[in-house]
Formats: sequence, structure tokens, C-alpha cells
Amino acid sequence: MPRRQKDVEREALQMDYHFEHHRQNSYRYSIYAGLLCTFPFLILFALFFYFFWFGRR
Repeated sequence: MPRRQKDVEREALQMDYHFEHHRQNSYRYSIYAGLLCTFPFLILFALFFYFFWFGRR
């Protein structure tokens, strides 16, 4: 059963939309993951700096 040209074009457009949507989502999630990985290190560094600075006095 050969597919018609219209069906092939519609499927290609749907796949293109799907991959574009997935690419934007993965980009957004990578930003969130980077922030989630960065904040604990920032907090640890702030605590270390606080105790280092006020522990000397």
C-alpha cells in the first residue's frame, strides 16, 4: 500500500514539529539542571566564606 504524497508531507511536518518541541524542552531542562547543580555549590561556598571570614575575628 503506497502512501500518498500528502500523507508523507504531513508526517514529515509532524515529526519536524515534534523534534523542534523536544529540542526546546531539552534546552530548557538543561538550564534548570545547571541551576540546580550550581545552587548547592554557591550555598556551600557562601557558608565557607562566612565562617572563614568571621571565624578569624
